[in-house]
Amino acid sequence: KMAKIRTNYLRVGLPNYKDDLYPIESLAYENTTIEVITLKDSDGTYESVIYAKNFNNAFYGCTKLREIHGRLQTSAILTDAFSGCESLQRVRIYKLVANVSLKDCPNIDKDSILYTINNSAATSAITIRLHPTAYAKYSADSDIQAALAAKPLVTLISA
Repeated sequence: KMAKIRTNYLRVGLPNYKDDLYPIESLAYENTTIEVITLKDSDGTYESVIYAKNFNNAFYGCTKLREIHGRLQTSAILTDAFSGCESLQRVRIYKLVANVSLKDCPNIDKDSILYTINNSAATSAITIRLHPTAYAKYSADSDIQAALAAKPLVTLISA
């Protein structure tokens, strides 16, 4: 049964764990009480990259989740990773190479979008799908437009 905690998952072990050593695919799946997730290395570093081949269901249905601390990296399409995360404001996706959907996140902050665009590693066209409210707020923002101009393979679209 899923633990119903409000804050923090701590990463235990050595940096650069992969899925088989550090499973993240269903980390907080349908946890409706969690508000903040902090992923860090065992040395206490929060800036380390948490890499997983697939974390597409990791945060699915986390309706109260506001913040994910740490940087997430994957090579998978993130269609459902943030589905139902209607309170999500902050997430940092590192070296994005596939489509990501934030369609249920009307309050996602500008820094999260800028970080994801600026640190993307697109080798082919990828889209960041935003909730209509977030899209209306950020699609014409000059900082977002400058970041998109510098990363021509990345596109914002509205859900």
